Amino acid sequence: MAEQVRLRNTLTPLRVPRVNFAGAEAQARGLGNLAQSLSRMSNFVSQQAQSAAVVEGAEYGALNAPTRQQIIDATQKNEKIDLVGDQTTVFGKAARKAALEAASDELQFLAKSTITDLTRRAIEDQIPPSALADQIDTAIIGFSSTLDNVSPATARSLRAGLGIYGNAEYEAYTKKFLTDDLAKRKSQFEMNFQLTLDTLPKLLSNGRIVKQKDGSEVSTADTIQGLKQSLMQQAISFNYSRSEIEGLGEQFDREVQDAAKGTVTNYVIESDNPYATYIRIDEDSKALPENVRAALDAMTPEKRREAIKEAREAWHNTIDDETKRVNFKQAKRNDAIQEEERNASRALSFAQSDPDKAIKLYQASIARMRLIDPIKANEMEDKIQTNGQGFVFAMATQDDVELAIDMQISSLDVNLTLSKLDTLLFKRELSYSDWLKYTEVVNTRMDERFRNALIETRKRLELPTGMIADARVLQRWQWNALNKVELELRKAVRDAPDGARDFDAIGWLNDNFEDLTKRTEKNVNDEKLKELSGLTRAGVTRQMNAATPGSDEEASLQRLLDIADELKANNIAVDGF
Repeated sequence: MAEQVRLRNTLTPLRVPRVNFAGAEAQARGLGNLAQSLSRMSNFVSQQAQSAAVVEGAEYGALNAPTRQQIIDATQKNEKIDLVGDQTTVFGKAARKAALEAASDELQFLAKSTITDLTRRAIEDQIPPSALADQIDTAIIGFSSTLDNVSPATARSLRAGLGIYGNAEYEAYTKKFLTDDLAKRKSQFEMNFQLTLDTLPKLLSNGRIVKQKDGSEVSTADTIQGLKQSLMQQAISFNYSRSEIEGLGEQFDREVQDAAKGTVTNYVIESDNPYATYIRIDEDSKALPENVRAALDAMTPEKRREAIKEAREAWHNTIDDETKRVNFKQAKRNDAIQEEERNASRALSFAQSDPDKAIKLYQASIARMRLIDPIKANEMEDKIQTNGQGFVFAMATQDDVELAIDMQISSLDVNLTLSKLDTLLFKRELSYSDWLKYTEVVNTRMDERFRNALIETRKRLELPTGMIADARVLQRWQWNALNKVELELRKAVRDAPDGARDFDAIGWLNDNFEDLTKRTEKNVNDEKLKELSGLTRAGVTRQMNAATPGSDEEASLQRLLDIADELKANNIAVDGF
């Protein structure tokens, strides 16, 4: 078989030689780069010019934006606002935008200020919230409409922002208005409630049955119950809580019971025969007045028992009041007697300097006393003893009399009176000089203020306020301090203006107590130390052991030991003891 001959493509690609124009290409690239650079430069310059125009426009727009007064005028006249700039150039657009933003901000400020002012005046005038809402809407529309023809989008945005602000102010005002209105109506209700409570006694005074205008009759108890129900319904409408309403109801019931009890008690007090009145109330007599029966009907059984008890107490009080009137009358009589005793003592103070004047004043005192207490007047008259030229008194006081008076004075004995001193004087048991001394003490102590100050002084000095049972107390420095305080107090009373009418004895004691007592304590202690100077406990004890028991010498030596012990107890060093 013959071999098949395969054909083979012997063609090869034709390679055409390339010719490069390197110079031309380089030149073209250079020109392209130059063109791009010039384009970028032109864009940069254009951008710079636009930026400068925007800044200059914004500045111009801000500086030439509508003033506040121009905006107010435009709002009041319902005219649009004139803005600088335009919608074509970069400068104009920037100026217009800046002026529009400034005008919008100013409008927003003015509108909010107006809304705030409207709310404040609404609070002052207490206008309804709906009226405030109309005023706020009017203000928002008036301010935002000035931009409707200038920039509708800005006007809508401004209107929306002001609407939110105005709504917040409206809601706050509405809440406050409702709260204040409720508080005002609750306050008025509380006043009406109290007035109703105040009229309960008068309502009971109408009796058991109250005749209405239409001629019908209603019991007082039903009328009171109706008033209570009406008040409770009003309390519910004013949003009182359940516990508050229950409290009002309990208060109303208490007032009813108190008014009823008061009616019953007053009837007993004002009655001509309190006992018979009490018996009628206790027996629920039909003879009782209508107002008393109405009061008894209005009370619960427990309160009725209390009212009857109070009626009984009122009856007893009328008896007590009579006793008090008698006691008061007797007290006034005693004061008058005491005053005449003082007048008699004042008369005797002239017994030696002007006897005629003393006798005349004393007899005048007797005459006044005869109108108060004839028996005491006779006693005063029997005391008078004269030698024809004046009074006759003892030259010296009897020892036992002086001791007794001193004990009564030290014990603040109220039985030591001016009258008793006068009797001792006239009986020639008390000398005139001692009478003057003791009379001043007793006369001053008759003043309760002075007497209370002395009692307070004794308490502060830790001295007995009654009778002195321990004679050693009279040797203590506190006793000397008490005498010093009383002496200075009497002097202060004598020197006080207006007869010591407004003299404050306790106040004087507070101001002078420490100085007087400290000074007295030091002086007394110094005297005691001086008395013990040069002695020793051992020496005094030896002498006392050698002394006759019960003798004055033994008592004197014991006194020295007591003084030493007292000083040591007060932390005062005593040499030799």
